[in-house]
Amino acid sequence: MKFVRLRAAAVGGALSLVLVAKSVQSAHQQHSRPFLNGSAGLPVVKVGDSFGVAGESIVIDVFGIGGDWDANSGWNVFRITGGGLDFTWGTGKAGDAKSVTYALAPTPVVAGPNENARGLSYVDVNLVAAVDASLERFWIYHDDFDDLYTYGFDQFGNFYDDSASFHSLWPLVASHVTRPPPPFRSSPPA
Repeated sequence: MKFVRLRAAAVGGALSLVLVAKSVQSAHQQHSRPFLNGSAGLPVVKVGDSFGVAGESIVIDVFGIGGDWDANSGWNVFRITGGGLDFTWGTGKAGDAKSVTYALAPTPVVAGPNENARGLSYVDVNLVAAVDASLERFWIYHDDFDDLYTYGFDQFGNFYDDSASFHSLWPLVASHVTRPPPPFRSSPPA
């Protein structure tokens, strides 16, 4: 398993959010395309789709964050909807809390090329979308980059080094598809 990695970074004064990994499983397709937004506050940018597979459900196992989301950073919030799911996750300054379904721990300070390196933070979940359903991912809130970047390994062994590009953050989603069990029968078929 690996994360679908969405990367946000400041590019020439504008924010750029790029889906950089393609699929978490061959049957579970992801699309790559860049997004730009130049303002803080409520960007509400669609950052990707997870297309449903006939007869199967998408199961979100873990999501996380990396980079410019430490205890002193402004908030960033992401949302996933579809297939009966509608939830948000994010983190930022404790005194400036936003309403999210899952508030993650801030990204930790890590040893890196300089003092701006930050690691990754995760939450394990078991969120199951309806059979045949697709999911949409949105970046719904951004406030204040702090010259921090992602540096280190995620829990699946992928290495992140954004030391050449300050203001990076990674909202991470790991999922798989599963076929639901057959309906329960109280007696054997005739």
